[in-house]
Amino acid sequence: KDVGEVPGDGARGVEGRAGRGGLMPSRWEEAWKEAAARNVEELEAAGVRVSEADYARLDAGGGLSREETFLDASCELLLLLRARFLGIASKSAARGFVENLEECLALFADHGNSDKALQTLLELQRAIEGSEDLPSKRKRTLRAVARKAFFATARAVDSKGDGPAAGAALPFLPPTVLSHAFRHLSPLDLARCACVSREWRGVVAVGEPRFFRELHRKVCPLVDNGADDRWKKTYLEKASAHGLVFHRDFSLRRGCMKCFYLEWWVHPSRPPQREGCLCGMHGVPFTSAMAVAVFLAEILERALPGRAGKTYFTYWSKAIQPLLLSNDDDDSDDDDSDS
Repeated sequence: KDVGEVPGDGARGVEGRAGRGGLMPSRWEEAWKEAAARNVEELEAAGVRVSEADYARLDAGGGLSREETFLDASCELLLLLRARFLGIASKSAARGFVENLEECLALFADHGNSDKALQTLLELQRAIEGSEDLPSKRKRTLRAVARKAFFATARAVDSKGDGPAAGAALPFLPPTVLSHAFRHLSPLDLARCACVSREWRGVVAVGEPRFFRELHRKVCPLVDNGADDRWKKTYLEKASAHGLVFHRDFSLRRGCMKCFYLEWWVHPSRPPQREGCLCGMHGVPFTSAMAVAVFLAEILERALPGRAGKTYFTYWSKAIQPLLLSNDDDDSDDDDSDS
């Protein structure tokens, strides 16, 4: 609840405004979606066609193949479809994108057993209907697959509470095991876990300083301040003021704004691949919109050299630099108080 009521996102917060299970995107997420749409427009204006090798870097198929990354990959395909990615894709890249889209719709029956999945599927249906770049034959096929997937997903969501396990107590897990699992969650997921039961709420409450300290260092390793008992408050304050960095709900993606590194974060303990990048923000968690914007920015950089450097500089100056300056001010205040 605390996470959803951070000042700056409205009185009702991030959760609760999108209906059952859905998440209303914050102004920061909308900014990334607009950045992705602008990148597509610039690529289209420059006459650049996205090749099959370029599209393969997004690894949409890899995301769809795993249950834990399926919904995130579906959101990325939805964002690309809305941004009119097919208008700048080559024939082979467009073929691969449509195949991924069809695979995504077909897999919703197996992986889409939540309200958020149902909401994403409905948005995909609307995007398919409104797309002007899809061939009419392909659109009819996708429409039929989407309709079938919708009924299967709706049945899965409605029957989720039925069956022999309904009303049964949660399986017992030691607090140490729960604490280890909670370490890898985003702030919004931590808030959801605290609402499950008293036992889970107790584990979250005890480990909150450590959880938010690790989130702080994971999302923005360049800025590291705050007392142990203020990590949650510090994180949420920065999430409200600097949502470009301290986002509260990120997908299983990590990447880099400077070298355009992207990968699915299926092994949290494994360090990100560097490949010569010395950026301090390399390998931080990304939202789906961030991943799509960075994917398109790399293609734009190769087509129009220097464009991505400007993007990174803007990102740095607007988001990271104020944080570093505030961090220096905090350090100087501490020095004055000591003297």
